[in-house]
Amino acid sequence: MAICNKHFALPLEIAALEFPLGLIGGSQRRLRRRFDNPPLSCLPTSMITFENVTKTFNQTDVVKNLSFSVAKGQITCLIGTSGCGKTTTLKMINRLINPTSGRILINDRVQNTIPILELRRSIGYVIQEIGLFPHLTIFKNVWLLEEVKKIPKEKRIERAYEVLDSVGLNPSTYGDRYPKELSGGQRQRVGIARALMSDPDILLMDEPFGALDPITKNKMHQEFWDWNQKLNKTIVLVTHDLSEAFKLGEEIILMNKGEVIQKGKTKDIFINSPANEFVSEFVKSQMIQ
Repeated sequence: MAICNKHFALPLEIAALEFPLGLIGGSQRRLRRRFDNPPLSCLPTSMITFENVTKTFNQTDVVKNLSFSVAKGQITCLIGTSGCGKTTTLKMINRLINPTSGRILINDRVQNTIPILELRRSIGYVIQEIGLFPHLTIFKNVWLLEEVKKIPKEKRIERAYEVLDSVGLNPSTYGDRYPKELSGGQRQRVGIARALMSDPDILLMDEPFGALDPITKNKMHQEFWDWNQKLNKTIVLVTHDLSEAFKLGEEIILMNKGEVIQKGKTKDIFINSPANEFVSEFVKSQMIQ
């Protein structure tokens, strides 16, 4: 599904980061803020808090009474089998999906009281398919939403140079190329750069490395970790790969049937102290792969 105007079509999940439905058409240094989207100020210890959150579809609870917190600047990995509710949980953070009950706090503010544009401009979103437009250059893919917002071209260019450089792509080399001229890993970097354009406080990532080959994935894991040491974003990353969660997650949340089964900061907790038989079997099945 896409939101369109006469010039281009935005994938729904990308467009929704900046615009509520219906509004379309109407590097050691920390990247600097460039645009007039007010930051979520007075940062608390917890950037994201779920309090007894339930989401019901067709009388079925796909997320049940979920409670957890994500610390500012922390990488938290949501992991579990297909259909366990991890992607639904991710999408409730930026209100692509609204909870049925309970509440979510963003930076100590009740999420559904934050104006939707302010909320989504403070949250970047990276999806597995990346969603690059094949007929647009890398520069234009990266600054597309800023162009829709009518940010002056010189500011768009300056910011695009910054974010491409921050993810290891030389803007002078890659900016005028098209997606088909890049490798899978390079295209994934472009997707991350696009999510960083408005300098969000939070980055949501849904299986961002799932389509990469093992060698490229391992390289991207290290680069991703290094980037966030510089950028200090609060990141929630969905994955089905336990080894990926162990590599990247400063906290790991294992879900099953819409519930948090176990949380931990190191793999030893899951391996040596599994909460129940499901955790034990899940870990064993992943370690065999």
